[in-house]
Amino acid sequence: MRFNFLYITLVLGLLLGLVSCQDDRLYDDSVIPEGETLVSATLNFESFTPALESRAAGDAIKAIKTLSILIYDTEGNLLETHTKDELTDYKEETNTNYPEDWPDKNGVDNPGYPEQGVEGSTPRATFKFKLPMGRYYIYAVANYDLTGKDVSTVEKLKNIKLTWDKTAIANNSEMFGYFTLTNTVGADKFQPDAPITLNKSVSTIHSWIKRAASKITIAYDAKNMKNGVFVYLKNATIKDIPASCFLGADNTPSSADDLIAEGESFKYYKGDTPPAYDEKYPARLTRGGETSTFGSDHAEKSDALFFYENMQGKGKDKRQDADGNNILDAPGLPGDEKYVLKDDKPYGTYIEVEAYYVQINAGHVSRGDIKYRFMLGKDVTTDYNAERNHHYKLTLKFNGNANDVDWHIEYKEDKPGIELPERFYISYLYNHSIMLPVKINTGGRKVDWMRADIIENNWKPDGATVYPYKDPNSIFYNGNAANPIADGTKYPYNGFLSLHKTTDTRLVSTDVANGNKTFYEKAPKRGVRIYKNFGFDNSYTTEGSESDDKYNVLPENDDPNQINLEIPLYTRAKQMIVATGYTGNNPYVAYQRTARVKVSVKLSGLDNPIDEEVEIRQVRRIVNPKGVYRDVNTKNTDFKVELKVQEGEESTEFTNLASEGKWKAYVVRGDHGLITLNGATAISGEEEGAVGGDTGSDIAFNIHFNNTTPAGQSKFAIVRVEYHNYSCYHLIFIRQGDAPTALLSGGAKWHAKNLRTATTEAESPVDEGSLFRWGNVAQPIDAKTNQSDLNYGRIPTPGDFVAPGKLTLVDGTEVDWSEITSDSWSATDAFNEFSGKVATLNDYLKLYNDPYIEQGYGVLYGDGATGTATNIDVAYGYGYYRKDKASCGMRGCFVYNSSDDATYGGANLFFPIGASGYGTRKAKENGVLRYSSGRVTYYDPESSLVLRPLFYDIYRRPGAVYWVDKPQEWSDGTWTSSVSGFDFNYFTFDFSPIFYSNVFSNQNSNASFIRCID
Repeated sequence: MRFNFLYITLVLGLLLGLVSCQDDRLYDDSVIPEGETLVSATLNFESFTPALESRAAGDAIKAIKTLSILIYDTEGNLLETHTKDELTDYKEETNTNYPEDWPDKNGVDNPGYPEQGVEGSTPRATFKFKLPMGRYYIYAVANYDLTGKDVSTVEKLKNIKLTWDKTAIANNSEMFGYFTLTNTVGADKFQPDAPITLNKSVSTIHSWIKRAASKITIAYDAKNMKNGVFVYLKNATIKDIPASCFLGADNTPSSADDLIAEGESFKYYKGDTPPAYDEKYPARLTRGGETSTFGSDHAEKSDALFFYENMQGKGKDKRQDADGNNILDAPGLPGDEKYVLKDDKPYGTYIEVEAYYVQINAGHVSRGDIKYRFMLGKDVTTDYNAERNHHYKLTLKFNGNANDVDWHIEYKEDKPGIELPERFYISYLYNHSIMLPVKINTGGRKVDWMRADIIENNWKPDGATVYPYKDPNSIFYNGNAANPIADGTKYPYNGFLSLHKTTDTRLVSTDVANGNKTFYEKAPKRGVRIYKNFGFDNSYTTEGSESDDKYNVLPENDDPNQINLEIPLYTRAKQMIVATGYTGNNPYVAYQRTARVKVSVKLSGLDNPIDEEVEIRQVRRIVNPKGVYRDVNTKNTDFKVELKVQEGEESTEFTNLASEGKWKAYVVRGDHGLITLNGATAISGEEEGAVGGDTGSDIAFNIHFNNTTPAGQSKFAIVRVEYHNYSCYHLIFIRQGDAPTALLSGGAKWHAKNLRTATTEAESPVDEGSLFRWGNVAQPIDAKTNQSDLNYGRIPTPGDFVAPGKLTLVDGTEVDWSEITSDSWSATDAFNEFSGKVATLNDYLKLYNDPYIEQGYGVLYGDGATGTATNIDVAYGYGYYRKDKASCGMRGCFVYNSSDDATYGGANLFFPIGASGYGTRKAKENGVLRYSSGRVTYYDPESSLVLRPLFYDIYRRPGAVYWVDKPQEWSDGTWTSSVSGFDFNYFTFDFSPIFYSNVFSNQNSNASFIRCID
C-alpha cells in the first residue's frame, strides 16, 4: 500500500515448511486413523513486511540462534516441546520465496513479488519429528529461551513478556509463529491460528514466523521545497518505544512506564557538535542538485532503527492540515493553547528529526533549530498501529518553505527579535551589491531605529592551508603582535565590504599607511549605517548616502507586528590605493573572504537594542570560464558552460559550483541575437531568454551561436550569471569574428590577436603570440619556448625561476637571451620599421580612463572548445603546438564596454597572459620567465610589508606586460616617469601603465607581448 510519501511493507518471518513425500491414496481429512505421522516441517523466517514508504544495520535481527517447537492440543494445553537439538534432520538454508498474499510495490496483492528494499532472502529451517495422528496447535519460538517460563497453555505462551535490550539490538530478535498445512498465511495477522489435522503417515507443515520487533528506515526529499530554503539535518530518533512486548499477542502500551523515551538515533554529522551550516555540511537538503534527496534507499541492509510492536489503534488525522483549509489544525509548541501532544496518542511511538532551518528569501528570512515529528502507524492519516515485523519506509517530503510537510513541526522565532540569514554571499567582483534580507519581529512595539555595523572585514583568504598561508607567523594567516594587519576586526578598512555604495573604481592617495582608513571612515562611513524610515512598501536612502543607494521596506504581510526589509551591501573599489594592493575584488581563485555585520534594532519601551549578526562571504573568484570566442560561420556552434571553482590553490582539477539558492543566466549587454542560451530550465518572468536552476544545482547551461555575424565583422555579447539566490554575479564575454573593433566612439580599432611575427598575428584570440624585446620584431620568441616547467596547481618557490638555456624563435632558430637585441628605453622610433601599428599609450589610456570601460580576468575558450575544462592544464594551457589545443583555454584580461550603448555596449577585447601565466621575460635576470618586475622572492613581512600584505608573494603571481609604440611620460598621482608598456596584473587586477624602470635593466629591455591597432 502506498500512502503519500510513506508506504508500508511487511516482511520478516521464518517460513517453517516441510518438503516430503506425497501419499497417493485417497483419504477423508475428517478421519484420524490410529498410528504415528512423520511430520516434515519447513520454517521460513518471514521477511519484514514493507510499511510506510537504521543505526543498526538493517539485517541486525535476522539469524536463527535458538528454536523451540511447542505442540498443544485442541484445548490449548501443552503436550510437548522440542528444541533445535531434539529435532531430526535439522538443516538451515536460504529462503527466497514470499507468502502468496505478499503486497507488490504498489500495495496490491501480487504473489511472490519481491519488492525492492525488502529482504532478498531469509533463513529457512527444515526438520522432522514424530507425533500421533491427531489435531494440534503447533507453534515455533525462535531466539528466546523458554527455560523456566510457563508455557502450559497457548494463552500463556503468547503472553510471555519480552524486554527490550537497549545495549545490543541483535538481542531483540525474538520470533513467533504457528504451523499450517499450507504456506498461504495472512501477512499482517497472527490470528486466527487454527488447529491442523495430521492424518497421514507423512505430513507436511509450514510456518512463517515473525519478529516481535519492526524497523524503520528514513529518507528525505526536498525537491518540492522553495529556492533559498536550506535544511541541515542533525539527527533522527525513534521515541517512546515499548519497553516490553508480548511474544505472540498484540502489544499495546498503556502508560508512560511502558515506554522507553529515547530509542536509537541516526546522527548525520561527526563529532560532538554540528559543523558550520554551509555548503560543506554533510547532511544538507536543498531543492535542486545532489542535495535534493538524502538518507536511506530503504534497502535490506540500510541502517535502521528497531523497536517493539506498539498497537495504538485508529485516531485523529495526523496531518498538519487534515481538512485542507490552509490553516494548521494543531499549531504551536508544547504549552500553546491549540497544541496537541502526539496527536492525542500519548503512548504511541514516533520519529523525531532535529535539524537547523535557514530561509534567506526576502520577506521570509529566518533561521534556527527545528523539529519534525511523525507518529508511526500503517498510514499517514489515522492509523497508529506500529505493528511487529514491519519495515517502515519513511520519507520526509519537504514542501514550500519546508514547514508545510505532513509532519508536526516545532519552530519558533523570538518576539521581539531580529531574523537574519545564517550567512549571505556577495560577488567576488568589485563595485557589486546585494540586498540583505532582514526581518524585525516587533512584538507590537514601534521601531525607533535600526543600525548596521561591520564588525569584521577581511582582505585575507579563508581556510588557506598551503604555504605560505599555513605559517602561523605569516600575516596572511591571523596576525601577531608585530603584524596585526590580518585582524579584520581591528583593521576593517582594508576589507572588501561596505554598507554604502561604492562610487570609485580606484581610490587614489599618497598616504599608504592611512589612506584606506580615511576613505572608509569619512562620511558616509563605510562600516556604519543607520535606518530610520519603516513605512511599508517603500524605498529610502540614509543620511549622507548617494541618492540611488536605497534600502527597501517590503509590503506589509499577514503579521502586523513584522517588518521585512532589504538593506544593500557592497563590494569595494577594484583598487584601494594601488600601492597597497587591497582590492574589493576577491583575488583568490581557491578561497573565499569573510566579513561580519551586526544589525541592531531599538524598539520603543525597551531600554536596550536587540541585535543579531550575519556572516557575509565573498565567494571565490571564478575564472573558468570567463569568455567564449567563435570564428565567423563556425561549425562549433555550442559551448557548454559549467561554472567551476578550485578547491585549494594546489588543486589540479576544477569542480562544479552548486548554487546556494536559485540561479539564472541571460544576455545582459551586446547583441542579444548573437547567441541563444539553452541546456537548462527556461525561466519565465525573468529577462528575455533567461535559463536557470534550483538551489543546490550545478550552474550549467549551453551557449548556442546563431551565426549571425557577417564575414569581416565582429559581434559581441555579455552573459550575466546570477547565482547564490541571485546575490552573486559572474560575467562571460562572448565574441564572434576577429575583425578589428573599437570599444569606444572615436577610439582605436583594436586587433583581436597578439602579434606573432613582424608580418603575422597569432592563429586565434586564445593564442598568446610571441614575446618581443623593445623595438625588435625580427626575433620573436616562440610561444612554445615560453612554456613554464612549473606545474599548474603547485605553488612555485623562488628557486623555481631560473634563467633559460637556448630560446627558440618562431623561425626555429635557437639563440641565447643575449643574442636577442633590444633598443634603448628612450628610443622613440623603436617600432617605426614595423609595418603594423603598435597600440599607443594614449590608446590604452583612453580605455583606462573611461568610466564605462571595465576589466574582467579569467579563461577564454576558442573556436574548437565545446565545454568548460576540468583539468587545470587544459583550462590554462592553450598552445598552437598542442594536439589537444582545440579544447584548451587561456588566462587573460577582458577589457569591455559595460554601457548599454547600442553600438559599443558589450564590446570586448581579450589580452592573454600566456600559457605559463607569466607574460614577460626579465632582462635583469637573463631572460627569466616571470611576471613580477622587482621581486624574486617573498617580502619580509615584519619590515617591508606590514602595509602591503597582498604583495607578500607577488614574485610568483601571474600577469603580463604589453609594449606601447614609444615611451611617453605619465604620472600616477604619486610618481611621474616614462612609460613603455601596459601592465595586466592577473592577481591584483591592476590595469595600468608600467614605468620603464620595471621593464628595462639599464638599456636592455624585457620581452613582452604586442597588440596592434588600425
